[in-house]
Amino acid sequence: MKQQSNTFNNLASLKNEIRKLTGSKITEKTGKIKTTSDKVNNDQIETNKNLESRHSIAPTNKKTKVTKSKANINRKPKKKYKIKINESTKVPKRLLEQSESSLAYCVNEPARDQVYDGSSGLTEVVIGLDFGTATSKVVVMEQGRKIAWAIPFTNSNNNPYLLPSTISLNNSLYSLDEPANTFSNLKMPLLRKTGCSDDELANVTAYLALIIHRAREWFLENAASTFPGFEFDWLINLGLPAADYNDETLVSRFHDILLCSANLSFKANGKINRELVLSEINKISSKDSAYYKTQNFHPEAINVIPEIAAELHGYVSSDQWDTDRPKFMLVDIGGSTVDASIVNVIKQSKAELKFNFLKSAVTLQGTAILHQKRLEWIDKNIDNNCPAYTRLRKEIDNIAINKNLHIPLPEKVNDYLDNARFPGQKNKDNIDHQFYEQYGPQLYENVITPVRGKIDSELGQWGSLQFLLCGGGSLHPLYNRFINAINKNHNTHVKLDQIQLEKPENLRASDLKDKDYHRLSVAYGLAHEQLGRVIRESNINEITPQSEAKSSYTDNYISKDQI
Repeated sequence: MKQQSNTFNNLASLKNEIRKLTGSKITEKTGKIKTTSDKVNNDQIETNKNLESRHSIAPTNKKTKVTKSKANINRKPKKKYKIKINESTKVPKRLLEQSESSLAYCVNEPARDQVYDGSSGLTEVVIGLDFGTATSKVVVMEQGRKIAWAIPFTNSNNNPYLLPSTISLNNSLYSLDEPANTFSNLKMPLLRKTGCSDDELANVTAYLALIIHRAREWFLENAASTFPGFEFDWLINLGLPAADYNDETLVSRFHDILLCSANLSFKANGKINRELVLSEINKISSKDSAYYKTQNFHPEAINVIPEIAAELHGYVSSDQWDTDRPKFMLVDIGGSTVDASIVNVIKQSKAELKFNFLKSAVTLQGTAILHQKRLEWIDKNIDNNCPAYTRLRKEIDNIAINKNLHIPLPEKVNDYLDNARFPGQKNKDNIDHQFYEQYGPQLYENVITPVRGKIDSELGQWGSLQFLLCGGGSLHPLYNRFINAINKNHNTHVKLDQIQLEKPENLRASDLKDKDYHRLSVAYGLAHEQLGRVIRESNINEITPQSEAKSSYTDNYISKDQI
């Protein structure tokens, strides 16, 4: 089956997933999300509430003036298109070229026997696996000398360490490299309260197995010679959004899937078929202790860890951190989601850290969602009576979603069309303004307000809150706007002190630019055997809020007119 390049077909699986998670229906004509509930919560989703929030695109409530003229009684009001186009309007060439671009995957080499020939010693090697909704990253670290390697998955000149979270299935055989019959959106089904289907479970299990196999294969070929005479004891740490980590059932689900994937990675020389995957899933589900004795990985060799704890680990373990400033706010901009947390980090001893998660939230506001909503808004707001409409509509359909995220998302919706006139960036009709007016307030009200009001309201520490913006979309101006909006508003009593992560000296990644290290920071943190003690949000006690700690968005946050 040929892979379709049509943008809206590429987005179909993402739309379907939003429908499954929210109980809502997305119309094909406008992309508008209709919910079955009268109460709508715009684009808000928190995984610690089992992703049950309802989603909608905020409608424009413009009233059409009706006169008593007979000529107007049966006449439909003329639609006002928000984007002015003409015959010269077109999609920029750079965006159309992106729709035809693809990742240059590493050439498949014959699978090697993944048992090291040395026999004089044993050393632990940890695989840090950052499984994202859009891309996945892996860092492998040997725990004796503490040398780490970022695993390259592609031949890309931009960032070879990013692997799209997609898998193909052809003739019952799974592959990371084949372009046909590809399945994406692998992670989101696992976050459903009701679980996922057999097909979805098999796809994600096979994907993780192939990643683990390729990571070990690369290490044995390129780094094992650094440890002559040693055998390797493999451990795997998988990251999970902090809000999801509060759900023990969800943590257990990811642990079992990763355990199954890890053992699959040793079988069939990396040739993983669907029947083998389903068979291994059934064996893991049985919880048979006798089965584990015959496997390469035992349950205790697999750990699920909050991604934000991993992301902070490198920073709080370095000389950059002032231990008298324990509070951090982290916002991770991913492909589908925005994961935000406030955490207190306590250094209990020279080597032991404690991460107290005060509040976490995750929303469906990542870069792929922004891209999707922009395209839907453009489709809805261009004049279909213009002679250029048919051609323009076809060009818009050919803008493929940035699966590899190597090519930056356009800074503004205006950049999607040349020779067109858009509403201003601060105009309420502009989709970028609408998107930010959901992202910014939700980030403040979902995370900052609860902590200040009910958990930690002492005012002094909020005047310089250490703030880390990371993830694939962290450099995009729309997401960065939150920092300036907070710092310019004198009514919030909150000021964000943005910190930057530096590439660790022990990380071997020659092609990684310093400015791109944040893309690997989670995987690097996960590659440590001991990250510290994690205190879940559910174990944090609330306090009676002080009068100074306001809780409403309108009191604390900068208004739309002030942005």
